[in-house]
Amino acid sequence: MPNLIKSLIVVISGSAIALLLSLSGTAVANAAGPLNADLTNAQSDATVKMTVSLIELESTTVPTSILVRDLSADTTMDYIVEIDDSTIIARSGEESSNLSLWLVGDVLKIYGYMTDDVTIHADALVNTSINSVSTGTQNGWITAKNCEDNKITLLWNGANYRIDLVPDVTKIIVPPNQNLTCNDLQIGDRVRGRGVKHATLNIIQAKTVFVLRRGLINYVQRRTDKMNVTLLSVITDSGPTRLKVRTTDENPAVYTIRITEVTRLRQKYFAPIALGAWIPGDNLTLLVKKESNDTDYTRTAVMAKNNSIWKVSTQGVSGEILSINAARNQFILLWGPNNRKFRIDILSTSKVMKDGTTATINDLAVGDLIQGRGQKHGTLEIIAADIIVAETP
Repeated sequence: MPNLIKSLIVVISGSAIALLLSLSGTAVANAAGPLNADLTNAQSDATVKMTVSLIELESTTVPTSILVRDLSADTTMDYIVEIDDSTIIARSGEESSNLSLWLVGDVLKIYGYMTDDVTIHADALVNTSINSVSTGTQNGWITAKNCEDNKITLLWNGANYRIDLVPDVTKIIVPPNQNLTCNDLQIGDRVRGRGVKHATLNIIQAKTVFVLRRGLINYVQRRTDKMNVTLLSVITDSGPTRLKVRTTDENPAVYTIRITEVTRLRQKYFAPIALGAWIPGDNLTLLVKKESNDTDYTRTAVMAKNNSIWKVSTQGVSGEILSINAARNQFILLWGPNNRKFRIDILSTSKVMKDGTTATINDLAVGDLIQGRGQKHGTLEIIAADIIVAETP
């Protein structure tokens, strides 16, 4: 053991003594035993303190990143959490933990800070789903199963492990399906079982069995990525709604983003917002996945956040100009299948575009097709425009 210890630093401040052990090849986050002051300091210094559910875990080797879902927010919100060598990784009871023991669905407490709207740097992660000294986690390949006796055998590093499946207790997961049975497991599956471990034998009475891999399918890789983009258009013809967007990085590329029934649409401060208020030129942050039917330049949105919309009273409109009163900086818009008429007021702060270039009300014409957004009057059909985008029909 002495050859593992590289340094022992004793810092004395008044009556307080802090010991820092640096172990060769082992980060503090993965060291055995209680974390004490390190975790306490991370918790007290954090500007983000959040309880989340683990959604995706790309790799158990640090540095890595995970996708989590905020359990405390009024509206569902996902975040990417960056983990590096400085991150303290723990379980309940302030005992150190290891990412290889974690499962999708675990409840975590995050302490850290935001690096942007959807990314958190974790100073500390506490897995509250691992809360007992007797909790055991075992990875391995299924080499045998006996569903009559509710037992499977795993092979890991040349050793066999017996996993006992308890009816109505053990939760068997083959993503995205949950609450499965022994019959849904296959010989050759790589799984992670967690439960109460036997004191001396390679036996775990499982609370959860999670299939990590089956054949070429990797169920635990993080497939969700972040994109910062500019909205080019909203496509609502036949088929699913799509966004045409352009990335804002050094090498801009145009992508088609599919919006599904489970895509969460948010405005800047994460309140829900309908697509009807979105117009070309808006700045978006997307969390997207590349599904099996997506091409190189097609993605499916988990969340689409419009950073250009932040006011609660924002109203989006689209339609055709019926009449113009340039002297008053107003025009009448015919909107929607019910032929609602709105008066659109153009203010000194309003942004007006026509056919891709900056314009004024004098450039608009009756019959122009309009997409716009602004602040709606509390009772009247009047909108003070933030932005108007016009096209010549």
